[in-house]
Amino acid sequence: MVATYTACGDHAASPLYTQVTSNTKSSVLLRQKIRVLEGELAHARRGGGGQESGTYASGPARKKEHVLSSSNTIAVNTDLETAFDAYIKLCQDMAAGKTKKRFVIAAPSGQMNNRVRVLVSILVFGLLTNRMAVINFDKGYYAKLSDLFDTPYDMDANQVSGLRGARSLEDSDVDTFLCQDFNRMFADDDAVQFNTPPSLVPFFFRNPHHQPTLKGWFGGEEFIYRDIVRRFLRPTREVAEMRDAWLHKHQQTAAHRPYMLGIHLRMGTDLRPSPNQEEWEHLLECAVKVVPQQHKATAIWYVAADTQETRDKALSTFSGDGKVVFYGDKWLRSNNPAGVKSALVELLLLAEADNRLLTPASSYGEQAMAIAGKPSYYIKSTVPRPPKIAYKALHPVTSHCFRTFTSQPSITGFSQQIEKARCYHPDMAVLSF
Repeated sequence: MVATYTACGDHAASPLYTQVTSNTKSSVLLRQKIRVLEGELAHARRGGGGQESGTYASGPARKKEHVLSSSNTIAVNTDLETAFDAYIKLCQDMAAGKTKKRFVIAAPSGQMNNRVRVLVSILVFGLLTNRMAVINFDKGYYAKLSDLFDTPYDMDANQVSGLRGARSLEDSDVDTFLCQDFNRMFADDDAVQFNTPPSLVPFFFRNPHHQPTLKGWFGGEEFIYRDIVRRFLRPTREVAEMRDAWLHKHQQTAAHRPYMLGIHLRMGTDLRPSPNQEEWEHLLECAVKVVPQQHKATAIWYVAADTQETRDKALSTFSGDGKVVFYGDKWLRSNNPAGVKSALVELLLLAEADNRLLTPASSYGEQAMAIAGKPSYYIKSTVPRPPKIAYKALHPVTSHCFRTFTSQPSITGFSQQIEKARCYHPDMAVLSF
């Protein structure tokens, strides 16, 4: 399948995806070429890298500001905030027994970001169906949800009991995600359970029964994941203070806030062999290219790595070209609550960076990019059995360095599954940002 791209205002006018004509296909391809040229022009203006500016649509007009951290703000759509407030009140009333309890449940596996990814999906599903989203977050894991996030209502699945009916959904239920009216299909079920899927936001956004609602709230799909995380999964006070203390130390004490490049290095052997020297050279080449020329002398290169050995290698490889910094004096293994908190702080710092260089085949880097709401950069792997970059459409910066066209996670899973749906239409392959 060839993925095509369009600005959010040009997405199919009808949520039912009317038939595509040859002229429509040509215009979509033309818009794709225009967007590539726009990206090349913006990249050249930035001196080879740096913060994205004005290329991506941001949805409906934003009406007020909400401060998220010491160095970042996000504009808030009041209509979206009204929907969020109403949903939170509904969930609080359900928990208090003031209204009938209806749930959407996440039964996750894997590490922190796999669990957050399915939680974001069920929160969107809950908003669409007026169901309380809850999760068995700490089952088989090293930390509780409350260790990491300050949620606006109790999301612990232990409160679920005495259900009249429950339906379980798997990764393969593409027809359900993409084609069904959720409110009709699950009308008789007290609970719907999701078993560790990838991010389902792209499926929900293209579902013709629910796209109008999501468009009304979010405008387009590009920032749905980001907006859900920033409202429902705010870090605890402890985690936020850990993040902000680091930012103050490395950014606010400077006369002018330095440019920060976030580099995520996932070098564990569970996914791939250790990087060879050629690949380290490509990482350095891409990092140098991404930092804008006017910031090269003062930029901070913040590195989040998965081993102490990788930290040491990054320090020796990158130190000649930038100020290399880490979170904490020593790397912590995330097999205990303290280690998981440290991993979350490192992820939030990646999201705070002006730009990111990420490792292929890692949900950790994808999560940071999604929370930031900005496309990021990858290198092409050259080691044996290389991991695949999780994005079919990439803008080349060098022969080994690429920028994604979207900040959404799990796009590969979406691309591989979407054509299996009985209601599939070619317009559904369009990423509307």
